[in-house]
Amino acid sequence: MKNYMNRWVLLALKAIVILVWLACLWGQLLAVPGSSGALAGLCPSQTSMHWSYLIIGVLFLLCIEAAFVAVWKLFSLSGSGANLSR
Repeated sequence: MKNYMNRWVLLALKAIVILVWLACLWGQLLAVPGSSGALAGLCPSQTSMHWSYLIIGVLFLLCIEAAFVAVWKLFSLSGSGANLSR
């Protein structure tokens, strides 16, 4: 049985997954803390929400990263080229 995907398509999809993972990492380290501080600063009465925004944002991006682990495993399986004979 042939490979399920073309080698170049598989490499392009893996590159996209890596870019999305790096974007999530950037978001967790820089964008979410900055935006949560900015959102809390817009309304001084809601300053305590800074930590809630931060935690929710980081957990959301962590869920996306966890989903991409499964996608990466699927790409690894489809590129294995295992010969299945009957």
